[in-house]
Amino acid sequence: MNRRTFIAAGVGVAGLTAGCLDTVLPDEIDERAQPAGVTDAVLTDTGFGHQDTEMVVVDDTVSVRGSEIAYRVENWIATFLRRPDSTTPPAQFAILSTPDVSVLSQQANPIGRMDERTLVEELADEIGLVGDDLEEVGETTVTVGENEARPTLTIYATTAELEGQSYDARVVVGKASIGGDWLVLGTSYPAATDDAALVESLAGGVVHPVDPP
Repeated sequence: MNRRTFIAAGVGVAGLTAGCLDTVLPDEIDERAQPAGVTDAVLTDTGFGHQDTEMVVVDDTVSVRGSEIAYRVENWIATFLRRPDSTTPPAQFAILSTPDVSVLSQQANPIGRMDERTLVEELADEIGLVGDDLEEVGETTVTVGENEARPTLTIYATTAELEGQSYDARVVVGKASIGGDWLVLGTSYPAATDDAALVESLAGGVVHPVDPP
């Protein structure tokens, strides 16, 4: 699955139940997310390095009460990797920024409507973190940066594969609405390292917005 496919997932069903029949619909939806990052201090403390920050544009249509509306959104995906040595499986952290878009008071961005299991299946598959089996094993509440948002993230046990290595892993995914964007946070780490505190540290270091690359 490519990044455009993931972010566009579900766009075609947005807003089908929206509004009164006499409400005037917008001609188009044109929104831009702002990228997010992690502070240098937290990257140093956790041993992560910034891999990439990439804009992903979705240019499509949404159907609202039988009317097609042009839908163009600019999203950002930032990825970070920790690889202590060649014998230790890597850990990965990703932040997806996507606009918090409403049409007639209903969420038009499919990411805003996804539950955590769908998020983990889509996001983790997109960045190559998990296999087919996901077992929910818990949850954790974190503080995202200095924004005072405290989303509850879901923890899954799975088999991960990255850079040719297969290993038991934990994948932690959730989202928060911050500054007009949805931020989806995804962390994967080897189960053997028991890095439960890692998720809280990375979330606490999130900065939104940051300057585009």
